[in-house]
Amino acid sequence: LEKLKEAKRANEKYKGYFANNVAALEAVLPEKIAGEDIYVTPGSPWVPGDVIDDFIKHLLGEYYEETNKKAKFSTVHDADNAVWKIPGKTRYSGQVKSNSTYGTQRIEALQIMERTLNMRPITVTDDEESHTAKSGKRRVINRQETMLAAEKQQMIIGEFQKWVWQDDDRKKRLENIYYETYASGVVREYDGSFLSFPEMSEKENLFGYQKNAVARIMFSSNSLLAHEVGSGKTFVMIAAGMKMRQIGISKKNMYVVPNSIVGQWKSLFERLYPGANVLCIEPSCFTPNKREKAILGIKNGDYDGIVIAYSCFGEIPASDRLHNTVCFADLGINTLFVDEAHNYKNLLIKTKIGNVLGISVNGSAKCTDMYEKIRIVQMQNSGRGVVFATGTPITNSLTDVYVMQKYLQYEEMSIAKLQSFDAWVGMFAEKVTDVEIGVDTSKFRMATRFSKFHNLPELAKLLASVTDFHRVDGENGIPNFSGYTDDTVPKTNELRLYLENISKRADAIHANMADPKVDNMLKLTTDGRKAALDMRLVDSCAVFTCKSKAAHCAGNVMNIYRKMSSKKSTQLIFCDTSTPKPEFNLYDEMKRLLVNMGAAEGEIAFIHDAKNVREREDMFSAVQLGKIRILIGSTSKLGLGVNVQNKLVALHHLDVPWRPADMVQREGRILRQGNENEEVEIYRYITEGSFDAYSWQLLESKQKVISSILSGGADRRSCGEIDDAVLNYA
Repeated sequence: LEKLKEAKRANEKYKGYFANNVAALEAVLPEKIAGEDIYVTPGSPWVPGDVIDDFIKHLLGEYYEETNKKAKFSTVHDADNAVWKIPGKTRYSGQVKSNSTYGTQRIEALQIMERTLNMRPITVTDDEESHTAKSGKRRVINRQETMLAAEKQQMIIGEFQKWVWQDDDRKKRLENIYYETYASGVVREYDGSFLSFPEMSEKENLFGYQKNAVARIMFSSNSLLAHEVGSGKTFVMIAAGMKMRQIGISKKNMYVVPNSIVGQWKSLFERLYPGANVLCIEPSCFTPNKREKAILGIKNGDYDGIVIAYSCFGEIPASDRLHNTVCFADLGINTLFVDEAHNYKNLLIKTKIGNVLGISVNGSAKCTDMYEKIRIVQMQNSGRGVVFATGTPITNSLTDVYVMQKYLQYEEMSIAKLQSFDAWVGMFAEKVTDVEIGVDTSKFRMATRFSKFHNLPELAKLLASVTDFHRVDGENGIPNFSGYTDDTVPKTNELRLYLENISKRADAIHANMADPKVDNMLKLTTDGRKAALDMRLVDSCAVFTCKSKAAHCAGNVMNIYRKMSSKKSTQLIFCDTSTPKPEFNLYDEMKRLLVNMGAAEGEIAFIHDAKNVREREDMFSAVQLGKIRILIGSTSKLGLGVNVQNKLVALHHLDVPWRPADMVQREGRILRQGNENEEVEIYRYITEGSFDAYSWQLLESKQKVISSILSGGADRRSCGEIDDAVLNYA
C-alpha cells in the first residue's frame, strides 16, 4: 500500500509517467478485511488510545469533577515498550458500575481495564501471618476475590469486542488501520531459475525450489529455510553462501552447525564445491590453548566458508566488554547461517503477562548469546545477514513463531508495533488465566495459557516475508510414500485393567485427592504410554505376549528383512519410551525377537552403542553399506544428523513421539534425497483403546496447521482460530 501511495504521488508530480506502475500495484492490492473477521481485544497494539477512552465512557459513563466540568483523562500507549497507562484509575470510585458491575470492592473497573490492556493477570491477595517471612506476613491469593475479578475482566473484554464494531465511523477507521498495518502487503516470490553456479561440481545440480531459496537468501535481508527434513537445506546454504561471495554480497560466511555433523558439512561442502577453501572448527581444535589461534584464523583468513560447531561458536565472546581478546564483533562476518536453528528457540521472552505455561521467561545462555551475535551481524550489515535453517521451526506452540521473528524480523516487527511479546500476544493470541492449586497443595497460583490463536493470515503473511517453505515430494528426489501402515495391536485384559486404574488415578488428580509429589498428570501419562507400549514396563510380573507391539513390529521388520535381502535394504525402529538399560527394555526385547526369527545378530545395532562422533560415523557407514540392516534408536539420538537414507526401505514408530516436531525428525531420516528405493513404508503401532490413536491424530493436525502458516496459505476459513491444545497436546 505504501508503494502505491508513493507511485500515485510520483504519477501526479510527473504528469502520468508512472501510470503503469500505479495500475500494476492496484492490480495486486489485497482486498480489505471486514471488522467481523478481525480479532481485537483490549491491548491489541494497533488500537488507538482514544478508542480505549471512548470505550471507558461507554462502559462507565462520562466523568465529571465536582466543579461539574469535564475532566480530560487520556489513555497513553507506549508502543516501544508495549505499556498502556490509564490515568485517574480511581476516578469512578464508589459508583456501581466501577465497584460492582465491571469491578469489585477490592479492585475497580479501570484497574482491571489497565491490567487487561497490559496483558497482566489479575490477582487479589490478602496478608496472612508467616513464621518464615522477615516481615511476619506473606501475601496469599484470595481465590474467591480473584475469580470474581477474572469474571469482571471477561465481561469487559466481551463488551469491548461487541462495542468496537458497532459504530460505522469507528469500524471504518479501525479496518483501515488494521489493513494498512498488517494486511496490505503482498509477499514477494523468488525465482532463481536465472542463476548460474560457477565452480559447482558438474556432478551436482540444484532443484528448482533450491534455486528459488538461494535467490531469496541473496535478495532478502534475513531468511528462514523452513524446508522439511530431507529436502537438501545444506546444499541451499552452501550454494547461497558461495554465490553471494562470488558476486560480492557477502565476503565472509559462517555456518553454525551441531557438533556431531561438522564432518558431514565438510564432506557436503567439498562434494558440492570441490575447489572450495573451507575452514572447519571442531571442539578438538578449540581447546583453551588453541582457541585464540583459531579465532584469529577466522578473523584474518580468506575462506569460502567457515563451518563451526555449536559449542565452539558459543565460546567466542560476543563483544569485548568483559574480555581482553578477539571477539565475535571483530570477525567481520557478513552472513551467519544457523543449521537446525530450532535448537535456539529457548530465547528469553520479556513479558508482563505472568507465568505463561510453555513460555521461557528465563531463556538459555546459548540463545541469549546467539541473539547478541545475530544483532551484531545485522547491525554491521545494514540489517541483513542471517539465515536460519530448520525443518521444525514450530515445535510446541505458535509462540515459537515469535522467537523466530525476533531473531529474523527485528525491523519489520518494530514497524508493525509487534516487537514486544505482549504486543504480539495482543495481536495473535487469546489467553486464559485461572486459579490452580500449587504443587504442594497448600496454596493457590495463577496459571495462564494461550487458549486460541487468531489473525493467522496476517501472521502467516508477516512470517512469509522471510520464510522459504518447501514440503518434500517425489518429484524432487524423495522416495514415494503412499501413506502410513497402521498396525493395531489388540488390548489385552491386563492392559484393560491397568487403563481402568489409570482412569481412577486421573479422577483422583483432578479432584485434588492425590499428592502431586506422588502422582500427577505427567507421571500418569508416562505410565499410560509405557503400558500401551508393553505391560512389562510397568508390571514386573507381566509376561511376553504375541499381542504386544514388539511382537507385531518384529514380524513386520522380518518380512521386509527377508524380502529385501538381495538389496541389503535397511530399516529404522524408533522408540523413546524405553531405552537400553540393565532391566527389561524394548531395545533388547526387539533384538531378542528379531534374532529368534532369523535375523543376523551382527546386522542389528542400537544407536546408543555409538559413544562418540567417530563411532557414530562408523555405524552410519555400516548402515549405508547394508552391513547393519536394522538400526534402533530414540528420536534425540537417531533423529538429527543421521544421513543413512540410501538403503532405507522402512521406518517403524514403535511408540508415539512426545512432540510433533519429533515426528518430522524421525520421518526425515527416510523421506530424503539420496534413497535408492523408489518407494518406502512407514509403520505406526497403535494399541487399541490407548492414547495412541488420539495422539497421532493431534500430531497430524498440528502439521497441517504449521504447514499452512509457514507456506503463507493460512486463511480464516481453514484456521481462523486455532486451539493451542492441537499444537501442544502433551
